Amino acid sequence: MATDAKTSAADAKQQADSVANALRDTRGEFNQKMANRNRYSTLETISVFFDFNRADLKDQGMTELEDLAKALKADPNAVLELRGFADARGSDRYNYQLTRERVDSVVRYLVQRHAIELRRIHAVGMGKETRAAGDRTASKSRRVDVRLLAPQS
Repeated sequence: MATDAKTSAADAKQQADSVANALRDTRGEFNQKMANRNRYSTLETISVFFDFNRADLKDQGMTELEDLAKALKADPNAVLELRGFADARGSDRYNYQLTRERVDSVVRYLVQRHAIELRRIHAVGMGKETRAAGDRTASKSRRVDVRLLAPQS
């Protein structure tokens, strides 16, 4: 009987050690995921272009946003980063407002047309693009850059 008790105690200790190790491994994985929760990898980048002094989406821009919307729906942890730009014409104040309107056009399209949650979109109007002369034509500066990001965990 003492031998049976000793064997049962040894088995119980082995099972307890096994459970403790499994919990330690799970806790380590969880801690790693939490540490990486705000680290993102870029999956895709597109630019949506706009006409001079305009903030309405063109058909080509809508077409490009279709694929991003599908990717967002496929990955519930993915987010979008939007940065709006303007060319050098106009005052700084006007260009900040215009780039904000351009970004808002993209956000509105994704939220209303594709039911993307607003919390998954991070957007800012950057104003005039500051680049060395000749780096970009004015038409290439009138854009919203859209980056699809997914957590690294």
